[in-house]
Amino acid sequence: MSAEIASLYSRYFAGRRMLEAALTPVPPRPDAFDLGRVRRALLVCTGLLGDSVMCLPALGAARELLPRAQLVGLVTGSSRSLLSLTGCLDRFILCDGAPLRLRPSARRAKKELQARLSAESFDLVVIFLGDDYAPLLTRIAVPHRVFVAESAFASQATATYSIGEARTWGPRERLGAWRALGLDPIGGLPPIRPPAAALSSVAARLDGRPRPWVTLHPFGRTRDQWWPLAAAEAAANALRERFGGTTLLVGGRAGASVQPPPREMVDLAESLNLDELIALLGLSDCVISTDSGPYHLAGAMGRPGVGLFRASRPEHAGRYPSMRAVMAPAVAECRAACRWDRCGFSPCRQMGSLAPETVVAAAAEALGRA
Repeated sequence: MSAEIASLYSRYFAGRRMLEAALTPVPPRPDAFDLGRVRRALLVCTGLLGDSVMCLPALGAARELLPRAQLVGLVTGSSRSLLSLTGCLDRFILCDGAPLRLRPSARRAKKELQARLSAESFDLVVIFLGDDYAPLLTRIAVPHRVFVAESAFASQATATYSIGEARTWGPRERLGAWRALGLDPIGGLPPIRPPAAALSSVAARLDGRPRPWVTLHPFGRTRDQWWPLAAAEAAANALRERFGGTTLLVGGRAGASVQPPPREMVDLAESLNLDELIALLGLSDCVISTDSGPYHLAGAMGRPGVGLFRASRPEHAGRYPSMRAVMAPAVAECRAACRWDRCGFSPCRQMGSLAPETVVAAAAEALGRA
């Protein structure tokens, strides 16, 4: 997507949010929040994989804070796959994560979802990821509604919490949702337990492969996050020469399918479901990933590894103690051409300047072989 089209989309949805906020009637304020009267709570988590991982401490705290309530997640398919491995929630309601779309099919799906949620008679809703669901949840008059203070729908909430800047928030900020209700969450990371079937499937694929197993994810949601495949292959070659073992390529690489299969890696790209990816990360001796979902997953699971970051996006570099951070050097022309959330060049010049030998040195430390 070009910068112009992305900007147009951003302005369009900003306008849609303003309109939704203006047209949504707000119910009268409820009585003071009473923890003992919460029988059923809806927790909204419809964001990207890495963002969902950073919400796990807040979602895990729900079980401790609301021990008598049924905890229901409003989730997308990918966030359900993740959350089902943690035991945080009792059950899930699926959605597409995009309630402001105007296509007839999307509007029908939204109407059906609103009817279903209304029938559930929730006592409390907390939005962690999925601010655009706030008008729908306000219309069905959930008594206690906790929304993000910086969202366009903060005025519809009965309590708000601040996440600060969109580029810097982390688990601590999301725990603020419970503090907005006067509660005191502990906020530890719940364990992520891959299913036995996924562990068996991955173990069978790796049978006979020499260790150490290094899982390498050079991709990302946007091309801005990618580490060039040629650099990844050079790093895999250096890892093999230095340590032996096996480098496993994972992730989606849409737009790079014309690349030949990597010679220095076992190519598992686009061949693992999320359960299998999590199982593989858990079995790996080292995980190397861009600042994307696998980085956050590996860090949350306590796996040793290396995170690859652009100089313009260092916010999560120290997020997980087990993950070392390697920063791509700043590139002068990026200061004028790029924004924090949008790269002005394709491929990204910062990631392109990240040397394979720098990554290999960090991986050696993660493996305890520096």
